[in-house]
Amino acid sequence: MFRTALMTALSLTCMQLAAQAHDAWIEVDDTTHAMTASVFVGHAPDVGDYALDAARLSSLNLHTAHGTRFLLPEMMSARQGEPLPLPAELTGPAILSLTTFRSRSELASEPFNAYAAEEGITPILDSRLENGDLAAPGTEVYSRFLKALILPEGDEACGVETISQPVGHVLEILPLTSPGAGCSETLQFQLLYFGLPVEGATLHINRTDEMMEPVKLRTNEQGMIEMERPDAGDWYIHAAWAMSVNETAYNADFATSFASLSFALD
Repeated sequence: MFRTALMTALSLTCMQLAAQAHDAWIEVDDTTHAMTASVFVGHAPDVGDYALDAARLSSLNLHTAHGTRFLLPEMMSARQGEPLPLPAELTGPAILSLTTFRSRSELASEPFNAYAAEEGITPILDSRLENGDLAAPGTEVYSRFLKALILPEGDEACGVETISQPVGHVLEILPLTSPGAGCSETLQFQLLYFGLPVEGATLHINRTDEMMEPVKLRTNEQGMIEMERPDAGDWYIHAAWAMSVNETAYNADFATSFASLSFALD
């Protein structure tokens, strides 16, 4: 009862506090002859470019039915702040995946608790509640694990053999049904943490091309959610999860992972 009341109070507080913008997603643009990818960060209406430079990234891969292509070499010649050109010879469903090195964050107690409640990171809230740390500043090291679906037109877009396979991220959102046009009236997603399903995490479903209040769904014991197919547009699903770490070793109390999966709906 106390924990439920705490979560409610923190969620209300979060609406009044300026928290860090942890949402980040990949947008693939195939409207021109050259397919490109960009990364954005923030919350509508305060969305900005997440500069794609080599020093930020720990991996950048393109996954297809024919294998994985490593794109980090292309980053050495890419211009900072410009979209990343993608291979033009894609013929089937593919996933573009990106991971970043750890960064450190520290917030005062109130905004940190509110942010953890808003994101639904129960390991952070439970640990701080159990250890009596709710009044202490919150420190974390965090990494981003981003994926974007690239789907062809036609029936081939409905295959999930490639897109439903994990790519090996610490925190990862898997599409179990294809969001391709005409494929399914419902969409299913699964959240994995270190390769295992996460129960009780919050998945935030949001648009990138239109301001809206995110839809929030909690994962079941298989780490899954199911939702009706939303309207046409550019969408992403965002999730966060964490573990406690040794403060001396990490100069932080928690290691937090942020994941997103973006896709276009016709």
